[in-house]
Amino acid sequence: MSELQYVTMEVAYKRFFDEKEADGLSKETLATYKLHIDSFLDQCMIRKLSTQFVGKEMYQWWIIELQEDDNKKDTTVRSYCRSVRAFLYWIQDQGYAEVEKLKLPKAQQTIKITYTPDEMTTLLTKPTECSEVEYQTWVFENLIFSTGLRLSSALNIKVSEFDKKQKTIYVQKTKNHKALNCYNRKLFKRFGIGVRKCCCLQSTAIIRKYNNY
Repeated sequence: MSELQYVTMEVAYKRFFDEKEADGLSKETLATYKLHIDSFLDQCMIRKLSTQFVGKEMYQWWIIELQEDDNKKDTTVRSYCRSVRAFLYWIQDQGYAEVEKLKLPKAQQTIKITYTPDEMTTLLTKPTECSEVEYQTWVFENLIFSTGLRLSSALNIKVSEFDKKQKTIYVQKTKNHKALNCYNRKLFKRFGIGVRKCCCLQSTAIIRKYNNY
């Protein structure tokens, strides 16, 4: 192994985010990294310290501090640790420090409460009398339910990405940066141009006009 080149944690922090931004990570991912790593640096008070002082013991102490916070669930703590572990391993890869193997804390899994069939029927049934905002929400909920898209992906769909002839939505913004095609004949048949206008946050008055609502 080549000789280690220590830098301050502050310098390592900046270089880490410069690299991740250049790699094309989304703003949401970068914001999550920042939240978690800032917590580690600030609670351990090591921003100005050399990377030679960071290691397994400090990481474990920080985990205990997180676990004692009643506002953080086990899954949240694990998410924080995953980001910080990635940062510390990156520091090691750059030759700024030698870091021992770091473990993620175990998290108690919980079963998410889902909608009942009756609740889903109520949620997806076309409203007869409602405000424009409620109608827009109904169309958007049906879009997500029919395609399984993430909220962030659905919110970023543009009018040009709807192909009515092919009954396909071309989704350009995804979490893994891989574009995908959503073919859904029933969706287009049911909503027509309305879903295009709603997804792009256009006037719901236009939606009603095209859907004869």
